[in-house]
Amino acid sequence: MDSEIAYLLGLSLLTSGQAQAAAVHFATVQKLGGPLQSKALERLKQIRQISSEGGREDLQRFLQELSARAQIYQEQLKTSVSVAPTINNTGASMEYAGSESCRSCHPEQHHSWQETGMKRMFRAYEPANVIGDFRAKEPFYAGDRFVWTGTRLESTQGESRFAYARMIKDKGKHFFEIKSANGSWTRYPVDYTIGSKWQQAYATRLPNGQIHVFPLQYNLLHKRWLNFWQIIDPEGSARADVRTFEKFGLNTSYQANCAVCHTSHCGIQKAGASRPIISNPASQASTAKCVMDHPVAMPAPFVPDD
Repeated sequence: MDSEIAYLLGLSLLTSGQAQAAAVHFATVQKLGGPLQSKALERLKQIRQISSEGGREDLQRFLQELSARAQIYQEQLKTSVSVAPTINNTGASMEYAGSESCRSCHPEQHHSWQETGMKRMFRAYEPANVIGDFRAKEPFYAGDRFVWTGTRLESTQGESRFAYARMIKDKGKHFFEIKSANGSWTRYPVDYTIGSKWQQAYATRLPNGQIHVFPLQYNLLHKRWLNFWQIIDPEGSARADVRTFEKFGLNTSYQANCAVCHTSHCGIQKAGASRPIISNPASQASTAKCVMDHPVAMPAPFVPDD
């Protein structure tokens, strides 16, 4: 498991009140190492403080027990993906088949999956699917700091804060208005929604086919907009800087950061190629599919122009 994925899973479980389950994922990050290791340790200390008033020895024992549970969890993950059926590729397409091809052999699983959050993870824009508040009169101010303490979201105003984004609804459609470096406001349509439960992100599609994720997400539990990457990323993270959005580079690219897990059959290409980077991910295969048991072909990574 990727350490960032483990950290995000832990964070989502923690904010939904499942502290013990979250602790296993944070412990997994500890074992995997990387830039999120220190943040994971802080989360574990928070969880320990919430659950008990124990001293240092109790904390060490707590971490050791979680490390053992994280090891078991990782072994279970490896076991679940180590055995895959043999595939006869003679004359077969090397593209994802899509979820509909699963229905004939796995009708019950297909029906069950249709009701899951993963089915609704990445969807083409429909006004009814939007959970964010696009009626706010005040703009979102960049430069403010957000911190999760247990299940509480705390924010402090930054000294150099500035009005950065306005989320609006115009004639029944949703838009982001982003203040660019030159001081002008540019309006972008919401073309995709990402997530459907406790938090939702949004993305826009450029004329060249690139899909870029807006730097702000709406948290339904706390009913507010926030810079989610600033909360979970290490200090100095490029994507946590909202001003990178207008550059339309790797840091905000859906294809580069999200598509491999959340969208199958997406035809990722080199940026600037003659045809779009992604033809229509939401209509071909709207989200992650049952490809763990039927691995066929992984999409190529997003490659920026030189």
